[in-house]
Amino acid sequence: MVGFIDLFAQHRLMIPDPYAGEGRLDVYALEKSYCVVNSGYGMVPLESGRFFFEEADSFSEGYLEVNRPQGYVSEGKRSTRFVFSTKVKASRDYEDCYVVLRLFSQDGREFLLPYGIEDLKAGRVQRIEIDPQLGVEINRGVYYYHFFSAGQEIYYALTQQELGKRRRAPIALNYHGSRAPALDRLPDADLPAEVRPSLAGCEALVALGVNDSGFSVDHLVLASTNPDAGQMAVNLLKRSRFKPAAESGHFVRGDLLVRVVFDSGGGYRLLEE
Repeated sequence: MVGFIDLFAQHRLMIPDPYAGEGRLDVYALEKSYCVVNSGYGMVPLESGRFFFEEADSFSEGYLEVNRPQGYVSEGKRSTRFVFSTKVKASRDYEDCYVVLRLFSQDGREFLLPYGIEDLKAGRVQRIEIDPQLGVEINRGVYYYHFFSAGQEIYYALTQQELGKRRRAPIALNYHGSRAPALDRLPDADLPAEVRPSLAGCEALVALGVNDSGFSVDHLVLASTNPDAGQMAVNLLKRSRFKPAAESGHFVRGDLLVRVVFDSGGGYRLLEE
């Protein structure tokens, strides 16, 4: 037996808002390859290949009993799939259900695989079997699994099981213990030529959060030479990637201070405070 707990939402699943460049939309359900979202004009299905986890501010009442979950990579002649199966029993009815498998490879890559499942019925033992296809090769790593209903997380569990093969022995990741978040990759694009003169010699200090997927959130400009420097600093940080904080070997949200310094040649530096 793996879990029998009061449910506590820790994450919500979101996709990029196609109507607003910097916005995101909550995913309420999955219909085949489409995400059901509220576009502002009602619920509509949108296709999206990218997903984001954010901190949740709501939860579903009740509990879910999860029994004997198993997950492994299955390599066939034409495709490679991640096979996940488990038995669940819900304390009440849940509609618009889906599972999000979250795979972490040993080289630090993360993959989110959302998959719609049948509605869960109160007191009924139901077997969940899904096998999403993988677009890249993953030989070793760990996986987490999340159950959602109508956009609210109803169960979350992490594992330390090996992804490759059928063996279920725990494996070690590249990093153990705890750490603070850190900058990983800068944006590829240079500063637009038209803003370089006004930003030369400027700097801005920005407080931000780094979620467990390595994206920056909750940006706050604490100080800047001028408003343009502050706005450009936030834009650069939104396009950067970070190494998430870790506690006891698992990725968690963390906070970071970053100073963005613009030089006279149109370049910039991101310095962690």
